[in-house]
Amino acid sequence: MKKSELIASMLLRPQGCTRSEVLQAIGWKQISFQAHARQAGLYLRIEKERDWPKRYFGSHSKPEVIAADSKRSAEEVLESEIIQQRGNLAAAA
Repeated sequence: MKKSELIASMLLRPQGCTRSEVLQAIGWKQISFQAHARQAGLYLRIEKERDWPKRYFGSHSKPEVIAADSKRSAEEVLESEIIQQRGNLAAAA
């Protein structure tokens, strides 16, 4: 498997990947996720939670835009979805 294919497969995992996971897997010192996602024909989504490293996710379809409603901000909506995804991952493990 080529390194670019490995990066794409890591981006497509349900849990996505972190920069350090990818760099360790391919043995490079730096990476441009945007360039590799574009090369693989993937849309890139980046999630950042406080006290956790950024997680990068790739998908073949364009991610939905999260619109804030009058009661919750877009950040609160995204945070609740991330927590739900973490719960789903923990339940699957």
